[in-house]
Amino acid sequence: MTYDALLADNTALRVQMTTLMAQLSAIQANNEALAQELARLKRQTFGVKSERLHHDDKQTGLFAQPEPDAPPPEPEAAATPPRKATPHGRRRPDGEPDEQLLIPAPTSCTRCGGGDLREISASIATRLEWRRGHFVTIQIRRPSCACGQCNNVETAPEPSTFALSRSIVGNGLVARVIVDKFLDNIPLNRQADRFARDGLTLSPSTLGDIVRRSAGLLGRIVQAMLAEMVTSDWIQTDATGLPILDGSQKTTKSGHLFVCSTPKHVVYHATPSKHGAHIAALLKGFKGILLADGGSEFNEAVAFLQLLRAACWAHARRYFFDAQVESPVLAAEAMALIGVLFEIEREIKDADLETRRRRRDTDTCAALVKIHDWLTRNVHGARPRSAIGKAIQYTLNQWAALTVCADHPEIPIHNNTSELRLRQAVTGRKNYLFAGSEGGAASAAILYSLVASCRLHGLDPWAYLYDVLGRINDHPATRVIELSPAYVARAR
Repeated sequence: MTYDALLADNTALRVQMTTLMAQLSAIQANNEALAQELARLKRQTFGVKSERLHHDDKQTGLFAQPEPDAPPPEPEAAATPPRKATPHGRRRPDGEPDEQLLIPAPTSCTRCGGGDLREISASIATRLEWRRGHFVTIQIRRPSCACGQCNNVETAPEPSTFALSRSIVGNGLVARVIVDKFLDNIPLNRQADRFARDGLTLSPSTLGDIVRRSAGLLGRIVQAMLAEMVTSDWIQTDATGLPILDGSQKTTKSGHLFVCSTPKHVVYHATPSKHGAHIAALLKGFKGILLADGGSEFNEAVAFLQLLRAACWAHARRYFFDAQVESPVLAAEAMALIGVLFEIEREIKDADLETRRRRRDTDTCAALVKIHDWLTRNVHGARPRSAIGKAIQYTLNQWAALTVCADHPEIPIHNNTSELRLRQAVTGRKNYLFAGSEGGAASAAILYSLVASCRLHGLDPWAYLYDVLGRINDHPATRVIELSPAYVARAR
């Protein structure tokens, strides 16, 4: 073989080797990404959910991946006689009512104004009520009186203290249904089964109607909360998916649930898609700082409303937390630097604004400089597709928004509050799986808002709802904000 032929073969082999090496690198990168995803999923399934570092824990890793316990064998279902159908899916408890409510008789005729009225009959209705730990039946007697001058019949009106008119349930039972579903995450069908065990038959459709009507009544409070929220200096927001059953009742369509929170109010909003126009419409008129992650929907809302966006340091830290398996040394260095920011925030959590400003101008800015120096020093040494490379690149891309907190001491450095409020809805979604309709999703958003705001201010959600449901029908519409959890807590 001639020298030229050997040279050509060598060149061809070099080209082939270069191609194979590129293919090998792509395969290794893909395997690395799959390994990272597998490690993350294993940690989510079997590992500790908290991201807090326990430096003094001597037994970390002993039970990193415990095997799930085998479910106990289900007992054989005992044969039960078929239950007779009840009208409207509801049954009142047997026996005499526990309480009686006598409505005063009318004193004058609305037709002629005469006062010569005599009682001729009475309208009797029963309400099912729930008090702490037990059910109560209330019998309501409304006299009907005839006018002695024009023979007009006047019937005493239904008491406005019952929130839902012409309903079988009282305010306490309405509040319990709401709290059970939107705080304790018990779907309506499971609530119906539990009521049946207590001797009360209320079908899931009846419970759904209770939720829908109460949300329609309480929605005015949430609207007032939102109107006050958009006048604040800053708002935290986050979002998650909420599948919605479509009209065919066979499949679900994509839905979304946004949450917006301030130190005063928490407001949820259900939308049919993830588009930023929905959050922009919700926050119309807001001119402050929007604290959110780097999701496209929030960037769209910020651009539309011309807002200043602050990013979340907890979100940035999470990328380095997930990179520990692949790059433990670099990830630990990054989390230690970011941890200084959180340590400063813990120290100034309850401080006045001037103290917070002084610490942000000095200690926080110094910590930010060290983090940025570390990022620029390591960005070129990390593979772009590796977990640590993605963490570094994400933090650098979000740097302008991540440093907004240095100039605005009134805002937190993280979005954990909104994520925590959203976790309530995510836990509930695991149980009820989807919203029955777009109207059902809107009702859920209203009731989640009130329950979450109660928790924000340390109120008992059931006691709050029981109180507000008894007052809302008679409360002036122009002062409905006074019924929000923030104002109720302040009045106590």
